[in-house]
Amino acid sequence: CVEIAVQNNLNLKIERLSDRESDWNVQSAWAQFYPTFKTGFNHANSSSRNPGPGDQANTASMEVDETTPWGTQLAFSTNETRSVFDPSGNRSFSPVLDINGNPVLGPTGKPLFNSHVISNPATGSTGLTLTQPLWKGAGADFNLANVRTQRIKRLITRSTLDLDAQKLIFSVKQAYANVIRDI
Repeated sequence: CVEIAVQNNLNLKIERLSDRESDWNVQSAWAQFYPTFKTGFNHANSSSRNPGPGDQANTASMEVDETTPWGTQLAFSTNETRSVFDPSGNRSFSPVLDINGNPVLGPTGKPLFNSHVISNPATGSTGLTLTQPLWKGAGADFNLANVRTQRIKRLITRSTLDLDAQKLIFSVKQAYANVIRDI
């Protein structure tokens, strides 16, 4: 009887869910100290009859941020840009030649041409920032307050679950004793 009552009691089922929720709350409190990663890629392309500088550009970036329990904030970022353009504003063209040095004709019967553009070297930057508060917000006591609060709430939730289970067991045993006494 006791086992069936403990397994099927609605209040205990709800409190078991609250206990699981308190475990998740502790884990999410610790999550504020996990590193975050950000990445990005951007491609820009412009074209016109006489393209100028900046015809094509590709930019890739990456950033990692983390806060420690002692308040130290670490940020690392890097990005790189590569662009292809004709610095004179006009592309230069030369005919495509075959092995014998003769111009290669396209499907329309006109000679094919190569376009000469310049690929710029990559430009980029890298940065590292380390911040440690000296007075306000320094120390593990301040930054772990949320973690400690969630742990205490988890202990309260588990204690409430245990107390209610004990009360239910007592009431079931008491009802059983009353039935036996009345027989």
